Order: sequence, then structure tokens, then C-alpha cells
Amino acid sequence: AALGRVVLDRAVGFTNRDHSRVTPRDRFVVYSLGKPFAALCVHLLAERGLLALDKPVSVYWPEYGQHGKQGVTVRQVLQHRTGSPMAGRGMLGVLAEAFAIPNWAKSIRRIEEATPWFAPGSAPAYQFFSYGFICGELVCRITGKKIQEFFDENFARPLGLTRTSFGLPRSAWGERVVIHGKAAFLFNWRRMREAVCPSATTSTTAREVAVFYEMLRCGGCAGSARLLGEGTILAAREPSSDGEVDQFIKAPVRWSQAFMLGGVSSDEDLGRIMGRKSSRETFGCGGSS
Repeated sequence: AALGRVVLDRAVGFTNRDHSRVTPRDRFVVYSLGKPFAALCVHLLAERGLLALDKPVSVYWPEYGQHGKQGVTVRQVLQHRTGSPMAGRGMLGVLAEAFAIPNWAKSIRRIEEATPWFAPGSAPAYQFFSYGFICGELVCRITGKKIQEFFDENFARPLGLTRTSFGLPRSAWGERVVIHGKAAFLFNWRRMREAVCPSATTSTTAREVAVFYEMLRCGGCAGSARLLGEGTILAAREPSSDGEVDQFIKAPVRWSQAFMLGGVSSDEDLGRIMGRKSSRETFGCGGSS
């Protein structure tokens, strides 16, 4: 989409479901592209005065404040600066984190029991799975609603997003696109694909992602309805690291307080996936970069 006008809406290839051709309505798993959806749910709570970004997470979720995390703020979560990218370490830690995803309660316990790798706030360290769980648990603790319900009420339904979900709905299994690559064995597993993990298992279409970002481009408005304050979007886009090496990714990343930012010139900076000619105002998130 460009300036609110659809310029291309095509899908090429096969779903690998009985060799059927993929269509624009088929649901792709978009991995980390779901992180901004979850982060903006938290920003919306702040806009409504239900949460303060500079208060510790443990104010709203007491069990989180263990093992050196008692001072970690909500803002530091949004900035990937908790110092705790995941509970375990190394490949075994990654696998343990991944296989816990289908069990929300187990994933939350792992986050509660985690010890920071670095001093919170000292450096960015990408929370590749835990980011969405923390955002979702904050939404639940404050509103009593699961993050999917909150997202649907405040974003999906007003925008007409009928094919965007944190995890593939069971009824939509026949609409999925089968993936290939290193993580295929994991993310083609039905329990994983249907699990609610805003950081990794969000399913959607290109059109619906474009609709969501068009709302953000328009300052939080969709038609005559205002879904987010313009100031809230600007706060979410405010850079939190620029040129710093992310201690988990081991490369520089321009992070904001919800997004990955563009406008980088270095081939080492992960922000290059926003486009090598992108401006420093460009914001979004990589899906499987």
C-alpha cells in the first residue's frame, strides 16, 4: 500500500497443502513481525493511564520481580533492555524456550524465574520469544483479558482485520502456508503454529499488515475512528538504541520502544532489512531476518 492506496496485492507460490497455489488470503506465520502488535497494546494501556512505562513490571506482575529483575521497567521491556533475552543459555536454552511456547503458563514461569544476563538497562539484548509473553501477561494482569481479546477489541475489529491472530486459530488450519527453512520442523508443528506467542507465532496476511501500518501512518486514525493517540505512536517510535551492539544478536540494531528502525548505512546493522535506502523515520519489524 502507498498513501492508503493498494498498489499490489498478489501472492506467488504454493501453500504446500495439496500443491494448491497461495492466495492473498492465506495466512503466513510472520514471526517477530507480531512484536509491534503486542507492544502497541501495552502503549495503549499507558495512553489510558492504566500503566506507567517507567514503573517496574513487578508493580503489575509481582512474580516477575525475582532474581534481580525487581527494578526492570515496562519501558525497558519495550526497548529490549531487560538484560534477560531468555531464561536459559546456548542452543539448549533456545530449544527449551521454543518448546515451552505452546504452554503459556510454563513460558511465564520461565520468564519469572530467569536471571538477567546483563544489568537491566545497560544494553539492548533482543528478547526474541519473551517480549510478546511479557507484553501479553501485562495486558492480562491489568485488564483481565488475554492479549488476543484485547488486540481484537482495540485494533483488529475496528480495522477489519479478520485474518490476524497471535497463533493460528484451530478453525484456520486449512488456510495456513507451510514454511521452509531451518525452523520448519518447529513452526509447521500444529501445536506450535496454534500457540499464542505474539513474538513468534502471529499469523496474518500482507494486506492486513499494510492496513495496520496505514493506521499508524495516519497518526492512529482509521477513517473517523481514533485507535491510538498520535503522541503514543511517536513515543513508540522514539529511538532507544542507535549504533549500539545488541548483546543477543551480536550486531548493531536501531531499536525504538516497539519497533526496529531504518535509516542505517552499515551492512552490519540489522536495520538494513527496513531497506538500504530507508529514512531514519522508517519503522517496522523484521519477520524472519
